[in-house]
Amino acid sequence: MTLGGHPEWPSFVSVVLLLKINSKNNHFSNSSTYLLVKLYLDNEYPDITGIPANITQDTDPGLPTAVVNWTEPTASDNSGSVTLTSSHVSGETFPIGVTIVTYTAVDYASNMITESFALLIEGTIMLL
Repeated sequence: MTLGGHPEWPSFVSVVLLLKINSKNNHFSNSSTYLLVKLYLDNEYPDITGIPANITQDTDPGLPTAVVNWTEPTASDNSGSVTLTSSHVSGETFPIGVTIVTYTAVDYASNMITESFALLIEGTIMLL
């Protein structure tokens, strides 16, 4: 039985199977057992919304670093269950140069999507 790829199925499908297991060869009874199996097919990737645009910021006064704040994005999924992780968080201190901030959303079916933006911290390092 193939569950994937049918054009009329939505991206999140619940299939229930009722299986009858005969036990007539069982010496102790002449009965049947039923097994209920529920399968889920989720082939839709989660969605990340609110990824910031690239950020350019000067260093904090007298320091070779900058504290950078942004509004954290959110994640959603058709299954209702999604985990959002990030390589860095808003309010962190970043050195001069470019840092890529990556967010990853994963749903219960292990469908994964990543979104990124760049931070450019500009400044002058004074050597004594």
